[in-house]
Amino acid sequence: MGSAVDVLEEAAEVVGEAVGAADVQAAGASSAGAGSGPDVPAAPNTSEIFILSIPEIFDDPTRLDRVAIEDVVVGSVSASIEGERALLYTNATPSDVLTILDTRPGADYLTSRAVALINPIRSVYPAPDALHAIALLDPVPGQSVLPGAFAVVPIDALAPPRVQGTDAPPVAVALAPSPSTRGIVTVRDDQTGVYGAYLVRMPELQVDRFDLASPPTATGLVPVARRAFIAQEHVGGRITFIDLDGNGSVSEVARTLTGFELEARVVGDASGRN
Repeated sequence: MGSAVDVLEEAAEVVGEAVGAADVQAAGASSAGAGSGPDVPAAPNTSEIFILSIPEIFDDPTRLDRVAIEDVVVGSVSASIEGERALLYTNATPSDVLTILDTRPGADYLTSRAVALINPIRSVYPAPDALHAIALLDPVPGQSVLPGAFAVVPIDALAPPRVQGTDAPPVAVALAPSPSTRGIVTVRDDQTGVYGAYLVRMPELQVDRFDLASPPTATGLVPVARRAFIAQEHVGGRITFIDLDGNGSVSEVARTLTGFELEARVVGDASGRN
């Protein structure tokens, strides 16, 4: 079996051939029925999305669906593992529009709706159950008093997003597996020395902030233990644990362990004796 890159390259080649054939066929039908009329240019802000049936597309190049979405520029796609929706956006140019494309079989197949997130989108992370997503945002300097922001977006429910300003730029996202009721967003600003973690509760869209004593380097969740962990830069090792179900004080919900790497070191003399 070839690598993932080989599979993607082969899929791209198959799609290119299928789309080319469809375009040629459409052009032939148009010229036959339209006479010598002028060509109609495509809308400048129309994006075309292709849905591939894998692995059927490799044997039958026609096993794809094509939809055009007007007034939307799409450069990136995020899709959850368990859900059947695609989240479309661009970060090549400043855009706050997140388009939710329904890819489930049925009457709503390939229908879409746009959600405005106020600030330009940097990246989007759908929850594994496809009910929510977290989008990291880049506020425009001069238009926002805060250096960072993220949005918690309901995907399944027709509800407005929760846009949360942050005191440092967001750097990482971690989401619980299905049912995805918790998420963690970490922020970091080395110039100002501001470091923190935001606990996101879904579907409530509640957001709670916790201070971090040093720069975060890795973020994750342990669903069985109902804890989130944030590893941080520290000479002796530092990690913060957050209770995903905690509702008490900050000191009760978040606990930090420092110095565990020092305990793991073994120091010996030149003779090798410890």
